Amino acid sequence: MAQTASMAEDKQLLDELKYLKEENVSIASRIPQTKDDAPAILTVVSEKEILNSGARDLIDVLRLVPGFDFGVDFGNIVGPMVRGNWAYEGGILILIDGLEVNERRSGTVQLGQHYPIDNIQKIEIMRGPGSVMFGGFARLGVINIITKGFKNNASIENNQAGKDADEVAMTIRYGQMEKTYGHRGISFYAGKNLTEKARITLSAKASQAHRSDRGYTDAHGSTIGLENTNTLNNMLFNIGFQYGKNLMMRFIMDDYVAESSDGTSAISVPPLLFNFKSYLFDVKYQQDVTDALKLSFNFNYSRQLPWSVEAFIGTGFQTATKLATTRYLGKLRADYRVNEAVQLTSGLEFSHEEFEKLAQQYDFVNPTVFPIYENITPYVEGLIKTEWGNFTLGLRYDKHNVFEANLSPRLALTKKLGDFHYKLLYSGSFRTPNIDDVILSSVAKLKPEHTKAYEIELGYQINQNLTFTTNAFYLSTKDKLVYSFDHTNFGSYSNAYQRIESAGVETELRWQQNWGYLTLNHSYSQMLNNFMAFKPIQQASNTLASSDATLGFPAHKFTLNAHYEITPSLSVNPSLTVTSSRYGYNGVDALGNLTLHKYSPDVLGNLYFRYQDIGLKGLELGVGVYDIFGVNHKFIQPYNSDHTPLPAQSREFIFKISYHL
Repeated sequence: MAQTASMAEDKQLLDELKYLKEENVSIASRIPQTKDDAPAILTVVSEKEILNSGARDLIDVLRLVPGFDFGVDFGNIVGPMVRGNWAYEGGILILIDGLEVNERRSGTVQLGQHYPIDNIQKIEIMRGPGSVMFGGFARLGVINIITKGFKNNASIENNQAGKDADEVAMTIRYGQMEKTYGHRGISFYAGKNLTEKARITLSAKASQAHRSDRGYTDAHGSTIGLENTNTLNNMLFNIGFQYGKNLMMRFIMDDYVAESSDGTSAISVPPLLFNFKSYLFDVKYQQDVTDALKLSFNFNYSRQLPWSVEAFIGTGFQTATKLATTRYLGKLRADYRVNEAVQLTSGLEFSHEEFEKLAQQYDFVNPTVFPIYENITPYVEGLIKTEWGNFTLGLRYDKHNVFEANLSPRLALTKKLGDFHYKLLYSGSFRTPNIDDVILSSVAKLKPEHTKAYEIELGYQINQNLTFTTNAFYLSTKDKLVYSFDHTNFGSYSNAYQRIESAGVETELRWQQNWGYLTLNHSYSQMLNNFMAFKPIQQASNTLASSDATLGFPAHKFTLNAHYEITPSLSVNPSLTVTSSRYGYNGVDALGNLTLHKYSPDVLGNLYFRYQDIGLKGLELGVGVYDIFGVNHKFIQPYNSDHTPLPAQSREFIFKISYHL
């Protein structure tokens, strides 16, 4: 019985991987389209691919996606880099079930045992500007995490909005490094049909982790072991309610705490505590007025307490700084299907955002009265289908009450023609300065960032089992918000005096059979101009170490991800990530100049065994090891702020047990 069930699941996996190419995605356009037709460069990762890989967190998933890498900001905080750009502050938007989880003080997302990896249905990843869809935090890309049981417009279009079965799932996981545990946690999911139309879902996660168990050496030569510090603690609740196809409600509470002995530019003993707390709520009502016309209304509320710092002051730990952000967002949207070849969507959004200082023990957040931010946004998007190409045209206009207005255009020509597909893409994006940018501004008034992107993708289904895809991109950013560090205060923000340009190529080959799949990809990116804030500079001689390198980011990345069925119930899942050399600052010389170091290429190898239906349908065991070769990877700071590279996890043996009823 167990073998039969697992064989059926294996065939289901193959069907699911093929279906991902055919189903509609929600991240690229307001008008649902398939992955190959959608006007963006996309990667879609299914639930089974995540479970097969044994991924510990979102970093493990994204590391296998072309163009992604990770760097340290400071204080045990790690963020994303994409296509050679530091994307931490308002560069990448992360959504969970349609709700923005970026904190609104700086626009950042904190990675490392943060998001509920065991409760994910799929992840849609867009590399390239998403402002025409999502506004100012999507300048370089969007990551859409869709949890189990969530329904959106795309899933409704895919005819997946029918009645789901009642279900319960629980996962317990543990990872052990040489000197201490790597991670440990529990996650839970339940879905219950209350009536024929009403359904409620609940997912929850509680976890603890260590960033590393190795030693950290700061810029001044002081060293501390991280096996007893630099913990990462997260608790997250996600509650959803849906009534038919018309009413959807969701509430998310996210509490993330990063303990930091690595500090900002020097070791901190006792450690600092960086707290990030979010309360997010959304309600959506949609109505089919006619067969061709659909209207929808959203109300969204967020209350966040990001970058709340606890430090040892006087005789004990006290809240050193705490700033609250509150935003109200309303959306009105109309979708109209003119005919089978022409579709239109338009809408209006209005947001009201307030800031409040709740605690202050040292002089960082100087203002006591903050501006109120208001933004009004009309947008329009159209899709015209022809036999040889689909035209997508979009325009979004953001009128801010403090900063200059932003216009985000999109023009795309895409089409799947038999086994071949192509995409020609142009889009513009922006990022309005956040409140922390304003607080630390060195100029009278900051300007928004503006990015233009030109992309082309070609794909070919070589045969039923083999697919080849490649894309090339060029990005140009004007008025980039740049942080400049000094030792006398907290540094300052200003707009870059020149454009920042980058270009690259990403290629993927995917082979899938009834016994499993194999994915190989390569990504290359290069910053084209020598903007010194992000280039490896030998400060003592003021010389450029490499004209084609970007601080902290590998120019080349190769990945392999495989899944092979040993028996109908047991699978082996190897993955490999090879990165080229990287540059980073690792100390200061006698004159106070930062010393530049070239870090050798890394080969991160992982192996995970997944054993399903162990004597009982739905009972699953997983064991594996991450960083098999013990390369001791480091997160490098991709700008100059005196923070030396932060050690990542060392070799970690992982164990997971889960039960799905």
